[in-house]
Amino acid sequence: MMTEDFGGLLVRAPLRTDIPAWAELVARIAEAERHTWFEKAEDLETFFELHDADSDAVLAFDHDGVPRAHGRLTAVGDGAVVRTEGGVDPAWLRRGIGRRVLRWQQERAGRLAAERGLPGVALRAQHEDHVQGPARLFESERFEIVRWFNEMHRGLDGLPPARPITPGYELVEWTTDLDEQTRLLHNLAFAGHWGSAPRTEESWARRVGNPEVRRDWTFVVRETSTGSPVAYHLGSHDPEIERLHGRAEGYTELIGVDPGHRGRGLARHLLEEALRRYAADGMSTAALDMDSGNGTGALALYEGLGYRVVNRAPVWEKTIPATP
Repeated sequence: MMTEDFGGLLVRAPLRTDIPAWAELVARIAEAERHTWFEKAEDLETFFELHDADSDAVLAFDHDGVPRAHGRLTAVGDGAVVRTEGGVDPAWLRRGIGRRVLRWQQERAGRLAAERGLPGVALRAQHEDHVQGPARLFESERFEIVRWFNEMHRGLDGLPPARPITPGYELVEWTTDLDEQTRLLHNLAFAGHWGSAPRTEESWARRVGNPEVRRDWTFVVRETSTGSPVAYHLGSHDPEIERLHGRAEGYTELIGVDPGHRGRGLARHLLEEALRRYAADGMSTAALDMDSGNGTGALALYEGLGYRVVNRAPVWEKTIPATP
């Protein structure tokens, strides 16, 4: 059922049949704001698979049935952290719609905390730093910046020469039969990382099975004595990046090393291999994102390989108390 709200727009929970139009709305917003990356229809499909769209998402339509604003929530781990996504069609800005979406998200977060028996939740939102509208909105709603993420690029000329891997290890292709072992490795590698929660089998399958993932850019390092994966690299390619930004990009979705095998050059070896594969496939740029507060030495590694920060994204947070 639709209700008239959000500045005269008609609001209801999204349906699966809305996914194509919803994806078009996300793309319109991303193109106007020059987002580095944006969600596609398959990402919205994943939301329906893993979350309760009836309670945790809204779409707002004009009277012609075109979606003009959206918002949703995604609980992380035990639900004490809740992430937001949302936006307003560029043609419908400055009507207070974005604020109404954000207030709906805050109200829903309070109810979600109560449903889970929590005293409250940390509601988080992120946007690219060059887009100033969200920053003004979050600040006015008493959110605070708690973290920064860096987008880093490297041109694919002047690549380092191929070097042998550290003795005792071997680089192998990440075939589907390694998916479960690599999921467990990822959870181990990211345990304790800010904002990270263990991946379930279902969420991992959808992450590694995303159409943008390139299996030929995806590989693992195994310990030769045990045959166990101890490091991994997940690479992807989004053709929309070239259309919108004019660069053919090889992207490092995820890279991780078992804590017991760090300090042995395995992450460097994975990235150097990824750079060579990107270049061989005609990419012009290698890209990745990193938490600026990462204390594992990742920034020094990336800068040592020639990556440079080109964009930053603040993470805003507000504590929302449980409400019935």
